[in-house]
Parts: sequence; C-alpha cells; structure tokens
Amino acid sequence: MKNAMNVTVLPGDGIGQEAVPQAVKVLRALERGRLSFDLIPGLIGGVAVAAGEAPLPQLTLDLARASDAILFGAVGDYANDKLQPGTTLLGTAAMGDAVAGALH
Repeated sequence: MKNAMNVTVLPGDGIGQEAVPQAVKVLRALERGRLSFDLIPGLIGGVAVAAGEAPLPQLTLDLARASDAILFGAVGDYANDKLQPGTTLLGTAAMGDAVAGALH
C-alpha cells in the first residue's frame, strides 16, 4: 500500500496557470511507481483576489501548513498590479517549512 503525500497545489496567476498543470502531469506519472500524491488545490495571488478572497487566503495557509509539500506556481501577473508588492510572497513565510524550498 502506498502512503500518499499531501501536496497543496497553488498555480497562482500568470505563468503558474500554464506551468503547474504540467508539473501535476509529472507527479501523476511518478505515481506509476511507488509514490502516491493527494493533490489539494488552493488559491493564491490574483486568482484568489478575483474569487473575492485576500491574496493569501487563510484557507490556503491552513492547507499549506497541513501539507507535506507545496507545488507553487507564480504570483505577480501584470494584470494584478493593483496588489501590494510582496503581499503574497511575504505571506508564504507563514506556511512554514513546506514552502521553504519552493522559493529558492
């Protein structure tokens, strides 16, 4: 029996909308081996704002903190220039250790 790794999937906005689905395909291909992933979608950045949420919603923080890993696309699409610079990225520090490697 495979133990599933909980992964919060945050495409964000901009190029993240294109890149993250491709990364999900890679994770699904890895499942043919000994790995298993429980992919949990979340909102962040301009996509969250468009849905009536904060740039970094509390639900997203909670999902990320409870996850084994985070698949984080991008934030900062030019269409969301009205957002305070760094609002989302600085908030990711509150996600804890799971996001540490994703920002480097």
